[in-house]
Formats: sequence, structure tokens, C-alpha cells
Amino acid sequence: MSEFASKWPDMRLWAIERAKTATGAKVSAERDETLASQVVISVTPAQSETAVSRYFLITAECWAEDKAAAFDLAGDVAFAFESALRNGNPVVRSEAPSGPNEARDDAGTYFSSVTVSVIAHRLP
Repeated sequence: MSEFASKWPDMRLWAIERAKTATGAKVSAERDETLASQVVISVTPAQSETAVSRYFLITAECWAEDKAAAFDLAGDVAFAFESALRNGNPVVRSEAPSGPNEARDDAGTYFSSVTVSVIAHRLP
């Protein structure tokens, strides 16, 4: 069973590359507080949809110099995920995004976040 479970695509890498292409912003899995603008990606594998497809919840925290710019950045990232090709390489389907939602970190810096559920096909 571990061989089967390990054959899922690297959806974090897919999301990072997709967000980079859509925004041109610095995109990574870790926040760098020295940057004025960036997108931080996190991916949570959810339950399997079928034996060969699985839900992944992809969240993008979008940081920018002001609230409006962060909101716009989150909208661009959401569109990039939601409009991904659904050819099974690796995306089969994507759902409507949740957000952009405005939030603040402990230091009081505003950012926008968006979450999209993406269904990916198991690797051959």
C-alpha cells in the first residue's frame, strides 16, 4: 500500500510553479519577512476521491505592501489554480476558490489568503 500512496504528484511544486507563472511574484513554501511582496503556498492532501484521484487543498497567503495589492495578488493566484488544465497531468478538476480572505499576522501586517480544492490524478 505504501507504494500506491507514494505515487501522488508533488502538488506543492505544481502550485508554486503555477503561482509564479500567473503573478511573477516570489513564491515559496516559507515566508520571508524581508520581502515586500510574496506568495506562500501550503498544500494539504485530503481524502481520496477515487482510487486514482485525490483532493488537495492548496492555500496561498499573499503578502504585499498594501491590503488592495495583497487582495489582487490572491485573486490572480486563485484564478491560476482554478483555471488549470484538467487533462489529468496532474489536475483532473478544481473547485471554486474560498477567498480571497483578509487576515493579519501577529505583528499586525495584513495579507490575503485563498484556498482552492484541486483534484489530482495519481502518477502512473
